[in-house]
Amino acid sequence: SALKGRDPLEDMSSEPSVELLSWIQQRFAADRWSALDCFRGRLDGGMVREIAEADYSQDVEKHLEALRPLVRGERTSFSEIACWHPGEVLELTRWANPAREDRRGHLIRGFSCAALMLDGKGEYGRETLFPLLESTLALGERKASEAVLRALMARFSEERAFEGPEFGALAIVVLFYRGRLRMDDIEEGALVDWFREIADGVTQRALEEGL
Repeated sequence: SALKGRDPLEDMSSEPSVELLSWIQQRFAADRWSALDCFRGRLDGGMVREIAEADYSQDVEKHLEALRPLVRGERTSFSEIACWHPGEVLELTRWANPAREDRRGHLIRGFSCAALMLDGKGEYGRETLFPLLESTLALGERKASEAVLRALMARFSEERAFEGPEFGALAIVVLFYRGRLRMDDIEEGALVDWFREIADGVTQRALEEGL
């Protein structure tokens, strides 16, 4: 469904909502490719080869060939990304655990997660979202935080995205608080209430289902 705006000052409904706040939509244009574009432009040849070698250096040239369109910024269909070449090395790189100060490692992992986030079926959830978020915050750059936010916005209202709306909403909240994104006091209050509403809705549904 299309993203629907809402007034950040309106009274919060008792019904759970997965709509984005209107002031976020107005300030940041949703763009499915923005996170990948942010990371890909900062990779050098050695970093791309490191991704291609992630599967014990098997099929390196095939992985490199499949990675090049992504690095060049071609709007590749996700079915091509999810193929063994390069899907396997992207998934393996996603599980890397770079040190906080390892900018190179975070750029590599961020690129891989951003590519997997292009999934149009919602199959890559929080196991991709949270490493992407961690690497973005480790870079400490507002530009990167904005790019990831815009990509999240493009996915947010999709069915099954991130395995539940609370995970995407939590990522958005963290990007504003830790990712150097600006908001005033009224917007901050609306953001907190919005997340609380979503979390309460998830809790209520779990109770009703006896989980």
